[in-house]
Amino acid sequence: MTLAQVQSGVGRLARVVELAQTAVAGATDRVLQDPKARHRLLGLPQGKTRFRNAAEFLEKTQQTPRRETHQRVDRAAHHLTPPQGETPDGTAVPASLPQVTGALRDTSLDPAVVDAIT
Repeated sequence: MTLAQVQSGVGRLARVVELAQTAVAGATDRVLQDPKARHRLLGLPQGKTRFRNAAEFLEKTQQTPRRETHQRVDRAAHHLTPPQGETPDGTAVPASLPQVTGALRDTSLDPAVVDAIT
């Protein structure tokens, strides 16, 4: 195996890890909006909490930088959260930027590039 192949493999692994972190940030964002799920899945009280949003929760509990945390939550909202609503004929509203979403999901694009395009 060449060094270039190792570099390529490590880069792909980093994108897979970032995709997982983004998916967890998105799931955390959805859970924090549901008081019962928030209590059941995160152990937070059903009422008001000390966290204003998912980015703040992840920043404090996972010790991640604020900017990265906000980027992950935003990226998940744009590309990993199912679109809301339906068209008048009853079909689901398609995701915006489907090729970018696909490239994020199959890890062929770096998350920073996805963010720049979005």
